[in-house]
Amino acid sequence: MTNKATGSRRGERGFTLIEVMVAAMTLLLLFFGMAQIFSKSRGQLVLDEDKRNAIAVAQARLESLREDYSHQDLVNIAASDTVYNVGGRLYTVAHEVAADSPEARATTVTVTVNWTASLTGGDITRSLECTTILGRSRD
Repeated sequence: MTNKATGSRRGERGFTLIEVMVAAMTLLLLFFGMAQIFSKSRGQLVLDEDKRNAIAVAQARLESLREDYSHQDLVNIAASDTVYNVGGRLYTVAHEVAADSPEARATTVTVTVNWTASLTGGDITRSLECTTILGRSRD
């Protein structure tokens, strides 16, 4: 039977406009919440990628120093800054050499990598330091 005033059948139920609007708002809130989580996750992935690149650059410098210089020459090399471009980001690398540290016949080499990370709030300077101890065999 049809109700002539409202045009609906008795016993049938549908969603009211208010129910549809509440459901739509709930879905929108969920969507924007997920979008924010995705955005923050993407930013963290970029920071992690930068850090992996910085570690690789520091390890390359340590290997270069280990292979290119003898133990006697290592303490006399000048600490120079070198800039590497990895994945479009510039990494500035410097090193320090401490002779007879932590004991005689050992040399401590510290490599410092600096770079600028771009975040949504602006740019921040990041830094990573790697240290190794190189020993010398008895002559």
